[in-house]
Amino acid sequence: MNLKEIVARSESLKALGNSYFSQNNFSEAIKYYSQAISTLDGAEDLSESGQKFLSVYFANRSLCYLSTNDFDACLSDCTSSISYNPFYSKAYFRRAKCFRERGQFESAMNDLKTCLDLGEASKSVLQEMGEIRALLQNKVSEDFSSKKIIAQVLCFRYLYIHPFRS
Repeated sequence: MNLKEIVARSESLKALGNSYFSQNNFSEAIKYYSQAISTLDGAEDLSESGQKFLSVYFANRSLCYLSTNDFDACLSDCTSSISYNPFYSKAYFRRAKCFRERGQFESAMNDLKTCLDLGEASKSVLQEMGEIRALLQNKVSEDFSSKKIIAQVLCFRYLYIHPFRS
């Protein structure tokens, strides 16, 4: 098969994946996105447009993984998508959502800032940024509260358990 035929075959596999995704049949969607990836990834002399196709296939499969809470696979696919097309904002956005679910709020915020840098200032990106800011503020408050409690316990121990010596 020549490159044009390979791209056509991988695009038809992606379309099947999209169909299964729209039916919330994520395992079948993953299967077809994986086949699209392996079909195109094996092509020699992959052009820039071929790399963009691969980026989309990885990003689509990452959304399936995100939908099934497989955050490690989602993170891996988003990173692969970005490696094929570092200007694909959807991959950064999905990776940010994955980082958020893993509690990696700073990494999530960095990816969302990249979305903004790429010109993606959609309502969903801005909303996600606001939610992560709130989560970061809660985390800082919890950390401060924990340190305050530890300081109080240490102070209590020092004052009452180990009384002053003359």
